[in-house]
Amino acid sequence: MTMLLITVDAKRKEMCWATAGHDTPIVYDPATDHFSEFSGSGVSLGLVKEAAYEEHLFTDVQPGQVIMALTDGLWEAFNGDGEMFGKDRVRNLIRRFANLSAAEISERINAELSHFLGAKSPDDDLTFVIVKVL
Repeated sequence: MTMLLITVDAKRKEMCWATAGHDTPIVYDPATDHFSEFSGSGVSLGLVKEAAYEEHLFTDVQPGQVIMALTDGLWEAFNGDGEMFGKDRVRNLIRRFANLSAAEISERINAELSHFLGAKSPDDDLTFVIVKVL
């Protein structure tokens, strides 16, 4: 089982995160049109007794930023033509809808994914969480 744990403190302008075999978070800043993507990993949960996990710190949390935690099932979703949804499409949707609330961004991404998949069912879980910094 993989895991991503994120805490966001907008007042301190910090985001702490740790991963256990899960994709790292994506942070989009519409003020600079910049995506911050992070490296770092940890072994999946339950595989190694007494595994140690590294905490990472992002110290540039700003109002308006969009933070996304997602499983690979979202960007690795394939439509009936064998086309992958892809990380670039995910980033472009975040950029396109960044002016909306977190709930609205989530709804729009779900709608775009549904349109992309058409009648095809996803092959994997499609899980994501959107945080909009206020």
